This record gives sequence, C-alpha cells and structure tokens, in this order.
Amino acid sequence: MRIIDIHSHILSGVDDGASSEKESLQMLKMAVKQGMTGVIATPHYSVNFRNTNAVLIRQQCRQLEEKLQQSLGEQIRIYPGQEIFYSEEVIDLLDKGKLLTLADSPYVLVEFHPAAPYSFIFSSIRNLVYAKYSPILAHVERYSVLRKKGKTGRIDRHGR
Repeated sequence: MRIIDIHSHILSGVDDGASSEKESLQMLKMAVKQGMTGVIATPHYSVNFRNTNAVLIRQQCRQLEEKLQQSLGEQIRIYPGQEIFYSEEVIDLLDKGKLLTLADSPYVLVEFHPAAPYSFIFSSIRNLVYAKYSPILAHVERYSVLRKKGKTGRIDRHGR
C-alpha cells in the first residue's frame, strides 16, 4: 500500500516549515514510522514567500531524499510541489513552469485568503480547470463562505 502526504512543508529554509535539515529529517523519519511511502514537498508561493525557482525546489527534494537514505537508511520518495496562494498571475506561472503542480501531475494545491468571497474562489477554480489544472483546496476549513447555506463548494469538471 502506498500512502503519500500531499501537503508538507518539509524543505528547510524556504518558508515557515522545517527550520533546518535536521528537523526535515526528523519529520521524514516520523512519516516513515506512520507508514508514508512518499511526501509531496509543498513550499508556499505567496506574497511572503515568492518561491518561483522550480529547479531549486526539485533539487532540494532530491537532496533531502538522498540525505535521508544516507543518514538514516530510510527510504521515502519526496516529490516536488507547492502550496500556491491564488492570484491573477498563477496560471501563467504554472504554464511557464515557474510554479509546481503536485508531483508533476495536473493537480494544483491552491490556497485563498480566508475572507475571499465565494465568487472569487469559484471563478479562480473555474479558471484553473479551464487551463487544464485540477485544483485541490488547501485549508478548506478556513473558508467560512463555503459553509454558508446554498454554497456546497462543489465544482464539476466543466467549472460549474
């Protein structure tokens, strides 16, 4: 059985996640003990963290995977990805390869401001779907607008 954590701030020094390589390795060791076979590293892309160097993120994933194998003898795949705070530029950055999907799939881990209106979330998700991406909402529990009566938060494959 394969169990993959799709939202992890495992890379040190790139955002508010792991503060050191040692902490990254400790987090990975715990993931292995919990039965994880893979982790998608999802450093933030936001106003505070402009991580647009996809090559560097991929390199950090490979290096951390190798370091875990060398130092602890543990084996776990670390896939590249990002937690992307949605803005008008996101689709263009994804298309240009400056932002990462989850493990090079069509899936995009996208985040919105907790006070974002339903219409903005809906149209943003629709735009991602039209651009051939499959959005996954990060921290969906934060969007109170999706808990309002009559708003299911469901969008079909046609963006409706």
